[in-house]
Amino acid sequence: MKITEVTFGTKEYQSLLDFRYINLRKPLNLQWSSEDLYNEQNQIHCALFINNQIHGSCLIKSENNKVVRIRQMAISKEFQQKGYGKKLLVFAESLAFKKKISKIIITARLSALGFYLKSGYKIIGEKFIDVTVESIKMVKIIKND
Repeated sequence: MKITEVTFGTKEYQSLLDFRYINLRKPLNLQWSSEDLYNEQNQIHCALFINNQIHGSCLIKSENNKVVRIRQMAISKEFQQKGYGKKLLVFAESLAFKKKISKIIITARLSALGFYLKSGYKIIGEKFIDVTVESIKMVKIIKND
């Protein structure tokens, strides 16, 4: 297993985009829109590789100089419930910590609520529908003095 940053526009980026489509968009019968992919070149793309194949993804999008949003978090079905999601999330959080970020925001699908609660995220706000899925906003404060 290897977790790494993937550079926008590379062959690995295209593979990561394909993984995200197959695991997050296609099950909802959704295509990519220009809005979905807007500003991807300015986001940090993280990939989890197992046997040289992508089996996990997440993006880190800067909201301002102290807040980031983790987006497009996914782990292949066959590798869920095995600790890989936690490792990927810790990797993303460590990148945020190095950038002196103090808050991470996530729009979590309700099906992943327990995972994020166990990872120290707190619910903020009410349930809502995000890309056809019942979701909730969550936040994690990072002590970064």
